Amino acid sequence: MKEVSKLSQNKKKYETKFGEIEIADSEIITFENGIPGFEYLKKFYIYFSKETFPIQWLLSLENPEISFPVIDPLLVRVDYAFELSKDIVEYLSIEKPEDVKIFTIMTIPHGDPDNITVNLKAPLVISKVNNKGIQIILENEKYHLKHNVKEEIKRSDEILKKQAPEKERGA
Repeated sequence: MKEVSKLSQNKKKYETKFGEIEIADSEIITFENGIPGFEYLKKFYIYFSKETFPIQWLLSLENPEISFPVIDPLLVRVDYAFELSKDIVEYLSIEKPEDVKIFTIMTIPHGDPDNITVNLKAPLVISKVNNKGIQIILENEKYHLKHNVKEEIKRSDEILKKQAPEKERGA
């Protein structure tokens, strides 16, 4: 029954950086306050691209020129963690951790993959319950606006090696 209702949803066509995409209203993420620097844009969509996986794209549905490469921060920094304030939990109607998706915005310099950075200071928190999104600024001093992705992955590998017993690592 759920699938039938999903199929019957009206979809609208949106012009995006990746061309024209059909998107159901239920797939639209609303950033009521916009994203810092783009406060005038409220409607976004997370676009999954096989060509750029695990990088996904936060596409503006109001300006096809605006898109942000985003990634699950745990793929970059295995120990990434923070707490949400009670106000944000209520705003996003979150009851359990599975009710949210967390992304971080990346900066990908053209032709310079060694210097891709990720913003761990200001994650995007998106509710699966009400499709609202918010970009928060963390007070935690260990997170900055630009973390080199290669260095963070190397750091995460070291953490995982220390945690896994020798035989579980295939050694």
